[in-house]
Amino acid sequence: MKLGFYLYNVFAQTPLGGNPLAIFDPVPDLSDFLMQALARQMNLSETLFQFPAKDPNHLRAVRIFTPQLEIPFAGHPLLGAAWHLGAGQANLVLETPAGNIAFERQDEDLVMTQPPARFGSCFQDHAALAALLGLKQEDFRFDLPWQVVATGLPFLLVPLANLNALGRIQPNWSKWSQVFAAFETPHLFCYAPGPPGYDYQTRVFVPSAGIQEDPATGSAHGPFAAFLEAQGVLGRGQGMMNLQGVEMKRPSLIKAWPGLPGPRVGGQATLVGQGWLEIEPD
Repeated sequence: MKLGFYLYNVFAQTPLGGNPLAIFDPVPDLSDFLMQALARQMNLSETLFQFPAKDPNHLRAVRIFTPQLEIPFAGHPLLGAAWHLGAGQANLVLETPAGNIAFERQDEDLVMTQPPARFGSCFQDHAALAALLGLKQEDFRFDLPWQVVATGLPFLLVPLANLNALGRIQPNWSKWSQVFAAFETPHLFCYAPGPPGYDYQTRVFVPSAGIQEDPATGSAHGPFAAFLEAQGVLGRGQGMMNLQGVEMKRPSLIKAWPGLPGPRVGGQATLVGQGWLEIEPD
C-alpha cells in the first residue's frame, strides 16, 4: 500500500526554517496503530492524518500524532493543514478531537482561533527548575508567576531575564521526571524579551511526548498571549511577534493575540517536499 504525504515547514517564511510537518493523504480505515507507527517513522514533532469532515462545509477532520502519542490539539500541524488544504477557500474549519478550529486570512498569514485558555497551577520550586535547566536564580524573572496555561496541551510558562539566559538552557533530562513528578505538567515554555523587531523569543520542551525541544509551538503561544493579557502586559486584541527555534537553527515566526472566545495564533507555511511510503496494510 502506498501512502502519499506532503512535507511542510510551518511558521516559516523560508524553506528551511520553522517546524517540519508531515501531512498524509486521506486513507480509509487507517488504524490507530498504523498512524502511530507512521508518526514514529517520520520522527517529526507531529504528523497529521486527514479524514472526511462530519460537516461538509469544513475542510477535513484531522488527527495529530507525535512520535510517542496522539494529541487532540496542536498549533503548527493545524496551521500547516489549513495552509495545505485551504487554498482559495473562504471557510477554513478543521475538525479535531478538541473541537472545531476556525482560520481566517490576515494579509499573507493564516490565523487560527484556539479554544479558551485554562489557567492552572503555579510552580514554586524555583531552585529545582533552575538546576534542571542549568541556570542560576538571577537568570529568571520573578515579577510574573510561573504558571500553567493551556488551550490544548498545558504548558508551564517560565520568564527568563534575557536572551543570554534563554540561550544557555541545557536541560538535564535524567532529572526531568523527578522535578515534575508532583506537578500538573512536564511541558515547559521559557520566554525572554526578544531581539529588535520581536516581542519575545521562546523555547519549548515536551520530552514526555517524544519532543525534547520543539522549534515552533502554536499551541503554546496562544496560552502565552492569554497569560500576558491576564497579567496586564497585553491588551485585548494587542498582537505580538515572537521567535522560536533560534537555538535549534530553525527560526520560526509566530504571531499571537489574546481575545475571545480564545487567543489567536497565526503565521505561514512552506511546502518543501512530497512523496510516498510503501507499507503493508493493517
